[in-house]
Amino acid sequence: MNYRNASLIFILVAPLGLRAQQEASTLEELCRKTPHIVTVRLSSQSETKTSLRANFVASHWWKGERKGELSFAESTGAHCGSALHGLEIGKEYLLFFDAHRTRLQLVGGQRGILPRTKDIETAVRSLLLTTDTAARARLLAGQLSHKDARIREDAALALANLPGLETSSTLTRALLLTHLDQAMKATHPTILDSLLLANSRVDAHRTATRAWTLALDEEHTERSSLGREILLRKIGSETMLASVPMAMAKTQRSRLLLLNALAATRSPKALPWVEKLLVQKDPTLRREATITMLSLGREPRELSKVVGKELVMQAEILRTRRKQKPRLKAIRPH
Repeated sequence: MNYRNASLIFILVAPLGLRAQQEASTLEELCRKTPHIVTVRLSSQSETKTSLRANFVASHWWKGERKGELSFAESTGAHCGSALHGLEIGKEYLLFFDAHRTRLQLVGGQRGILPRTKDIETAVRSLLLTTDTAARARLLAGQLSHKDARIREDAALALANLPGLETSSTLTRALLLTHLDQAMKATHPTILDSLLLANSRVDAHRTATRAWTLALDEEHTERSSLGREILLRKIGSETMLASVPMAMAKTQRSRLLLLNALAATRSPKALPWVEKLLVQKDPTLRREATITMLSLGREPRELSKVVGKELVMQAEILRTRRKQKPRLKAIRPH
């Protein structure tokens, strides 16, 4: 990808809306907050022009037992959030639901009904029995290597926001870091963003080094954007600037990516690192470093003594021009 078309846009691997829905309906969240959890068998279904109804017979209550057949309804036609379409009569499911007077409602939509498996039931049982904060974090960290994708991905999503994660044991922290390193090496790491978020809460300095590696990824825009997002939004400029991997930035593009991240801190403490990029012979890099120096508060007159009046004037013109454009970018060489 040509760097001229790159911009500083913060992107998490999962779309933000989708991620929020998933975080609110992980197995951990559902077990902790859902009033009723039960293993059922689908006994019958009926459909009208306006609604689809599914009736279940309970076989084992995990939480919040109720009597009688369980009946759920939703509008006809599969749609976003629908959960009852595609179910099979006679098949067993695990339901997470709430009761509003006589009306029953699945919690988490489609994520609140799962085909019954021993693995899912074991995971639910463990989450319901493990209420201690440190033990719950350890349980979820162990689930990161589970063969079931729902259990594995839900554990990562839950850990990113788990209350009290900062008090985790040394073993839990080591597991989190190990899984983060594995996800960084994976071709399609579905839980990379969640593991970065979780690790940033328990070991910001070590996570910063990994996030910087992603931020300087020249080949994968999403990974680069994710690395910057974690550094800037979760780790913070102070820790971020304490681990700047200058030696890793060996090409023009990686140096421009580094400069992008430094500029986005908006911190004068980033100036010493920008100065190291300013001495490079590459004219594009020198120009962008000059623009960044100005944006971080370096006086034009003082900067002119280092790079010359002509370059400072050019940088000021470009900086002003970019400010006038609607932008989601920090540095974009022309």
